[in-house]
Amino acid sequence: HRVTRLIREAYRLNKDCIRSGYDIVFVARTTAKDKGYHEIESAFMHLAGKHQIINEVCADEETSY
Repeated sequence: HRVTRLIREAYRLNKDCIRSGYDIVFVARTTAKDKGYHEIESAFMHLAGKHQIINEVCADEETSY
């Protein structure tokens, strides 16, 4: 449940950067149980960028994803 809370928090804090109209499904792997918030958030934003669901404004601001 901890990983679920971390993913929800990563989404909540970055939802302005995610395009609306998409259903996002997360599958938490067992290796994620030892990860911290920043690693989860980084992975979330990396995947959002990879799937091109980050708003253009945020994509320009955040180059680390």
